[in-house]
Amino acid sequence: MIMNSELLALLAWYGTLLLIGWGSFPLAFTLFRHFPDRGFSFSKTLGLLLTTYFIWMASSLGFTQYHRTTCFVVTAGFFAANGAIALFKRKQIRKCISQQWRLIFGLEGLFLIFLLGAVLIRMYNPDLTGAEKEADFTLLNAILHSTAFPPKDTWFAGAAINYYYFGYVIWATVIKLSGVIAPIGCNLALATIVALAVSNSFGLVYRLTQRVSYSLF
Repeated sequence: MIMNSELLALLAWYGTLLLIGWGSFPLAFTLFRHFPDRGFSFSKTLGLLLTTYFIWMASSLGFTQYHRTTCFVVTAGFFAANGAIALFKRKQIRKCISQQWRLIFGLEGLFLIFLLGAVLIRMYNPDLTGAEKEADFTLLNAILHSTAFPPKDTWFAGAAINYYYFGYVIWATVIKLSGVIAPIGCNLALATIVALAVSNSFGLVYRLTQRVSYSLF
C-alpha cells in the first residue's frame, strides 16, 4: 500500500511537471527562437519560475491567499496565455515539432531518466536529515501552512521568515498542484532539481555546439 501511494505520488508529480513544461512551451518557443529545440529544454524551468512568481506576487500583494485553489487558477491563467500564443503561432510550432520531434522527445526522455535516477538514489536514503535538510523541510512546511507572504517563521514565533524563501515556494506550489504529501514532495523536489539541471545544460550546450555527444557530456 505504501509503495502504491509513493508510485502514485511520483506519477502525479511527473504529470504536473509534464503539464507545466508543455503548457509553457509556446512562451519558450517565442523567447528562445534561436535555439534548435526552441526552448523546450527550458520550458519546465520557465513555467515553474513564472507560475510561482505570479502566485507569490498575488499573495504578497494581498490580492488572494496562498492556497491550492490560487495555484490552480493562476496556473490555468498562465496556460491560457500560452494557449493564445500557440494559437497565434500554430504553424511555426507545428513545423518545429515535426522537424525537431526527435530532439524534443529525446529531451523529455532525458529529463525522465535523470528524474527517476535521482528518485532511485533518494529511495535508499529518504530521511530528511543531515546537512540542511531539517531546515529546508521546516521552511517548506512553513510555506505550505501559510496563506500569505512572507510566511510565518517557525523558528521565531510571531515573526515572518527573514530569509530568501522563493525557492521553497516553487516546490510548495508543485506540492499543492500535484497533491503529494510534503515529505515525499521534498524528496521529489531534490530529484527534480537534478533533472532540470540536466535538461537546461543539454539545451544550452546543444545551442552552442549542435552536438548531442557534447551536450550529453
